[in-house]
Amino acid sequence: MNIHLLNTLVRRNIVALGTEIEVTYLAPGLDGYCRNLKQDIFSITEFKIENESITQIKCTRITDGAKLITTSENIIKIDGMLPKELAAAFDIKEDGSKKIVKLDEFGNPVKRGRKPKYLTGTKNYDRNNRSNALTDNEAKKSSEGKRRGNTKIEETTPRRKLSSRAISKHQRNVEVSAS
Repeated sequence: MNIHLLNTLVRRNIVALGTEIEVTYLAPGLDGYCRNLKQDIFSITEFKIENESITQIKCTRITDGAKLITTSENIIKIDGMLPKELAAAFDIKEDGSKKIVKLDEFGNPVKRGRKPKYLTGTKNYDRNNRSNALTDNEAKKSSEGKRRGNTKIEETTPRRKLSSRAISKHQRNVEVSAS
């Protein structure tokens, strides 16, 4: 794992004390020499920081409480995730720097996904050519019409017999909605 990425994750409090990390380390064999490369899960207990950079990580093994002092190069996973994936989830590059987010012409971050049809005005929206997009007033009018249910009312025969007064009122409503 990159030391700059670890420093960024600790600074943002993504990796803190008590975080589980998967580490490779040299374990002693039967003869007493450290020749066996092992991999196990540890919990961070302390960071040793020099010149605003993490030099050592003190941790204890989850299974039996054995203590280990390691460096960032030996870390394989953080809370079960690869460091690259964890950094990508928090918009951090693999080298520890911040990702640059694409901005539109108004300075807002570009969102992924479909554009709403009421903003585009057409079914085939060309992202590079924004001349086919509706203006704000046109978009409001089209969305208001959809919300109100501005559909044509077909004249149907009433279920019960209405008085002449009610029939003329019904005809007036049909004429108003048709225009």
